[in-house]
Amino acid sequence: MIIPNKHTIFFFSISNNPSTRGAIFYNKLFSTKKKNFIYLPIQIKDNFFFKKFINFLKIGLIKVGGMSISMPLKSCAEKIANKKHKSVILSKNANTLVFRKKKIYAYNCDFLAAEKIFKDKKFDNYIIMGAGSLALSFITLLRGKKIFIFNRSKKNIKKIKRTYKNVFELSLKHSKKLKNACIINATPKHNHKKLLKLVDFNEIEYICDCVIEKSSKLSKLCKKYSIKYTNGDYFYECQRNYQKQIYLNGKL
Repeated sequence: MIIPNKHTIFFFSISNNPSTRGAIFYNKLFSTKKKNFIYLPIQIKDNFFFKKFINFLKIGLIKVGGMSISMPLKSCAEKIANKKHKSVILSKNANTLVFRKKKIYAYNCDFLAAEKIFKDKKFDNYIIMGAGSLALSFITLLRGKKIFIFNRSKKNIKKIKRTYKNVFELSLKHSKKLKNACIINATPKHNHKKLLKLVDFNEIEYICDCVIEKSSKLSKLCKKYSIKYTNGDYFYECQRNYQKQIYLNGKL
C-alpha cells in the first residue's frame, strides 16, 4: 500500500461490519496500475453518521475518488447522489459512489451483476431469500416475474408487497406447487430448517448465492439435489468487475 501524499486519491469501503477483502484487492490493483490511490475500510453503522462523513468529504480536505457501500446504507447512498446511473434509478439503492467535479455519481453494481448473471436464464418462479436492498435489486430486475420472498421479518415483506404486485410471501400453501424455480440468496441469515420444510428442492433448477461463506448449506443442498449453483464469491466478483471499471475510469 502506498504512503499517502497531498496528491493521493482516497477510496473507501463503508459498512457496519467492514472486511479487508476490498482493501486487499483494490490496493493491489491500484499499485499494479501505478495509481496514486488508496482504499480504506470504514465502519459506519447508520445513516446519520454516513451523512456526516459525506459532508466531511465535501469540505475537500482530502481528495476522494469513490466508495463502496454496504448494508444498511445503500438506500441512503441513492438519496445523496447528484447523478444516478439507470441501475440506481431502477433499484432505488446504490452500492458505489464516485466523486467527480464536486458531484456524487451513484451506481448499483449489485443490479448490474444480477443483470449479467440472469441474462440468459429463464424460470417460472423465483424465491428470494431476504428483503433488504440486495433483494430489491433482484426484484426490480425481475419485474413482472412471479417472486416469492422468504425473510425473517414480516414487516419488510409487507412493505415490498405494497410496492410490487408480483411479489408474494413464501408459504406452505403455494411453495410445494412451484415448478422450474430459482432461489436467490440475498441475506446472510435465514431460517434454514423452515426453508427445507417449505421448498421442494427437486423443483429447483438454479441457486444464485450472493453471500460469501466458507461452508454454505445451500451449496450442500445443490450437491444433494444436483442443482446448478453459483456461490457468493462469483456474485461478488461480477459486481466488483463493474465497480473496478468505474473506479479506474470514473464511469461505466
